[in-house]
Amino acid sequence: MGKYSFDWNENDYKTPPILYEKALKHWGIDIFDLDTCCTDENIPAREYCKKGQKDGLLTDWANFNWCNPPFNECRKWIAKAYHESIKGHKTAMLIPARTETAYWHDYILNNDDVKIEWLRKGYKFFNCDNEEMGVFKNALAIVYFEGIKQTTKYDLLKTLSARDFAYMVAVDNVGDCRGVCPICQRHFDGNCDDKCVAGIIEFLESGAEE
Repeated sequence: MGKYSFDWNENDYKTPPILYEKALKHWGIDIFDLDTCCTDENIPAREYCKKGQKDGLLTDWANFNWCNPPFNECRKWIAKAYHESIKGHKTAMLIPARTETAYWHDYILNNDDVKIEWLRKGYKFFNCDNEEMGVFKNALAIVYFEGIKQTTKYDLLKTLSARDFAYMVAVDNVGDCRGVCPICQRHFDGNCDDKCVAGIIEFLESGAEE
């Protein structure tokens, strides 16, 4: 098929192998754990979120994921990949290189957890009948959400000694350096113990502190 036949309103175009092979090579793997968004099992993956069967936006993703989302619905899929990356899940996304959009700035360009492979024009997708289409005219990129789990303030606090743990939480909660444990109400003179830490952990996990 020599003519340009891509329609932005169609969502079932299949990825040319040369592109998903780039992602496999990037991570040094032979198969993805999950194809998050597909109409056919044309990507090498252990599991598939197929249209009409399993919604990838409502599913927990795996360790190594492939996502070639509907190009007219990119934002919500990119947001999903971002939130999965915070859990430590890696995702390779094939998307239009629309760097002028808000979602590129919100989730990709200012994200240290992302690597971008810019692609030259000239790739051809396949239609639902596995027929090669004309050259895709727009710029593309493979965006890698590397799945580096974000270290939260709570994670950092759990690594500290009992006294330092309590001190940091107290300072954060009151916004100053009064240095009083919120559990035992004593100044930090070495008297805080594991009971204080346990109380603070309970306080944090109750939702009062993120």
